[in-house]
Amino acid sequence: MRRIPSPALLMSLFALLAVAAPQTRAQEPTPAPSPAPPTTPKPAEVPDPLTDLERASELKDKPEFQPSAIKPSKPLFNPEKEALFTVPSNYRKPGRLKIGVFFPQDGDLRDATTSTYIALGGSLDLPARGTTRPFTPELFLDAAFDAPQDGNKASLIAGGVGFRLYPGGKIGDRARALNNPRFFVGAGVGAYFLNYEINNVKNDGVKIGGKAFLGFDFVEDWSIEASYTAVGELDNVSFGGASVLLGYRF
Repeated sequence: MRRIPSPALLMSLFALLAVAAPQTRAQEPTPAPSPAPPTTPKPAEVPDPLTDLERASELKDKPEFQPSAIKPSKPLFNPEKEALFTVPSNYRKPGRLKIGVFFPQDGDLRDATTSTYIALGGSLDLPARGTTRPFTPELFLDAAFDAPQDGNKASLIAGGVGFRLYPGGKIGDRARALNNPRFFVGAGVGAYFLNYEINNVKNDGVKIGGKAFLGFDFVEDWSIEASYTAVGELDNVSFGGASVLLGYRF
């Protein structure tokens, strides 16, 4: 016959289980706390632009606007007078071609040949590009020759350096509108190659000479120039004289 435990024994077992249960739960690991959700930074507050205007409207001592107190400022660039050209343009034309007449001053030369020679010339400003200047150096090439008459003829060819000066001009100055004349003066010096054949006598040589001139630039591309050439004699024959030339600028 099976033996049934007594009620007192059962109560003792339940009491032991009730005491052991909290200790078992205390030994269990506690779960890690969940991370906090990320927070979005608040945008910076933009000041109201009307706030300063409202404050300014409340000022009592406001500066009064006086139109007469404003002085007109000088323009930084005046296209009518100032033009800095770095490339060839209508206002910066460094080349010149010339054609005209030459009048030799030596009477014997005029009698043996003719009193009027054909004159040709050319020049190139230095530098060919850049700012316009009232003082302009140049390279020049001049020539004068006559049509053979009775077997007599004479000629001269010259090359050298010179300058043109525009009185009253300024660096970068366009001078004036192109249809207004610009007065200039100038001079040059160089080597003159002289040649003549008179009464079956031939001679040639090289002499140092110079010239002085004055003229006008006008009608955009054209100029007119008068000059005087002084050069040494070749066997008592003088090749000096005056010239009048029409020039084309390019």
